[in-house]
Order: sequence, then C-alpha cells, then structure tokens
Amino acid sequence: MPRYDESYFFSSDPAAGALNVSSDGTQFTVQLSDPIGPPSDAKACHAGVVSGSIWNSSPNLGPGLGPGGVDDYKFQYTTSTGTPGTYNVTFPTGQYSIAAIQSYLSSAFVNNGHVANLFVIGGQAATGLSTLTTLTVGDTAHFEAAGSIASILGFPAAAVVAASAGETVYGTTQAQLNRVNTYLISSPNFIRGGIPTNSNTAGLLVAIPITAKPGSQINYQAMNVLWTPAPDLVGKSKTNFSFRLTNEAGLPAPTAGEYWSFTIVIRYER
Repeated sequence: MPRYDESYFFSSDPAAGALNVSSDGTQFTVQLSDPIGPPSDAKACHAGVVSGSIWNSSPNLGPGLGPGGVDDYKFQYTTSTGTPGTYNVTFPTGQYSIAAIQSYLSSAFVNNGHVANLFVIGGQAATGLSTLTTLTVGDTAHFEAAGSIASILGFPAAAVVAASAGETVYGTTQAQLNRVNTYLISSPNFIRGGIPTNSNTAGLLVAIPITAKPGSQINYQAMNVLWTPAPDLVGKSKTNFSFRLTNEAGLPAPTAGEYWSFTIVIRYER
C-alpha cells in the first residue's frame, strides 16, 4: 500500500498564530484553517516529531521553582562587619550556575556596604556538593529563612554560623541546579495515548534532550523518530490543538520569554 506523510509545523509564537499562550510560555493552542485528518480509509496511522527548536533558558531560581513549587530564591545573612545587621538578598528569576549565584551575591554584599567575599558559595565537582565559606567568625547564613536558596544548593534548612574566620562548610546533598534535564512536548488532544513514560501516557509526543549550553538554542533533529499510534486522527478533521512544554517530571518548564517550535509528521497508508 502507498505510504503518505503529512508535515505540520507548530510554534508558540503569537506572530505565527499561537493562541492562549500561558504567562510562562509553556502552553499554547492553535486553531487551524485546514483541518488535520487522514482519510477514513487510512491504515496504520502514526504521528512523530521529526524536529524541534527550544531555547535552553528555563530558569532554575525564582518564585515557585523549588521542589514541589516552593520558593527558594533568597539569601538572608547576619554580619558584624561594616554596618552590622541582618540583610536579605532576593535573586531575580533566572538560570543560575554556582558562579552566577556567587556573582550576584558579591554585588549585593558590596551594595550593602560589605566586602564582596563576605560569604562565598562554591562547589566540589567530585561530590556535587556546594560549599559555603564565611569570612568573619560569628557571621550567619540564614538557610532556615523562608524562601532560602538552601534547597537548590543542597544545604539543610538551618542557620550556618561561622565558628572561625574563613570556615568552609559543605552541603549535605547534591546541588539541584539542573531542574530541567529533558524537555517534553505533550498534547493530549492531538493523540490520545502518546509515548509511555513508565506507566503514564498523557499525550507525550517527544522527549528532547538538552544539547546546548544555557542561553543557547537546542536544535533537535530526530535520528530515530518515535512513531506513536494515532488512530483517533483518522477521518476526524480536527482543527484545534493544545501543546505544553514540561521537564522530565511533568512540571512546566518556563521559557523566559523565548518561543519554541516543532514539526510533526503524520504517516499513514491507504
């Protein structure tokens, strides 16, 4: 039997016709003028994503981005140096490395009238643990404070008081800076089942690995297309579809204002 391939390009860019784009950029809908629907006599209908473009810009620090949606984007400290007191540093939402966290803190310390290395956050590559070095004995990092960056750094929710000048302490669990390891594109109303993720089938169309450094664009080309049965498309003439972008845990993967796109091929025989 002859085989037919029909290609469809979808984009979250409103200029390209995306509708109802969510505020975090992870969901959108499309209303097609020409419906999708292989003829009613089509056989062996499958759908597969052959390419996609996503910016590796999903923030890992900001309100609600912590495990379970908690806040972990603040650093509170108490110092006896300069102008003594307790200070709060709030990080702008963004994609941070350990170095970027320290750079922002250093600027905040200077702006508050303290030295840039008042507290130094680093990391140990061999173990994946974060470190905290405190310049002055008695100064305190309040990791127990609400919204603390303790969880992303792998520190327990407890105050860290320097017992000696220049003391370094280690986190107790690995730092969790990589909150998105794989981008998933799903559409429950495009295909009823989708690619199974363990025991879950929620319209998953494709899993796109992160192959670009932070702030760069991932240009995905499928080496082996994962074809998903799509019998519910046959003879239906559908025009309205919704798509969502998540991480591997199924949580929204905010796009920091960037658009994402992908190409689906519908393959069938008749």
